[in-house]
Amino acid sequence: METPRLRLRWLALASALFLCSCVTEKPGPLAYVTNERDGTVTVIDTATDRVVSSIRVGARPRAAAFSPDGSHAYVTAENGGTVSIRE
Repeated sequence: METPRLRLRWLALASALFLCSCVTEKPGPLAYVTNERDGTVTVIDTATDRVVSSIRVGARPRAAAFSPDGSHAYVTAENGGTVSIRE
């Protein structure tokens, strides 16, 4: 039979786990990977090795370059004949 004290411990543990899972961390350095087959660029947080986002840029993206201040990314799409600019 569960005692009130044991129930309180489980509640405290569940609350602590919930609060820890809600903490948001600032993303670490980001890696931008072009995906030629699906026409996207995948953004990866290198601190956690998790995908942050996937951005559609056009047919067969080949390369990405960044403005000196890092505020813009320029992605060339070979088959699409385009340059995408992302902030």
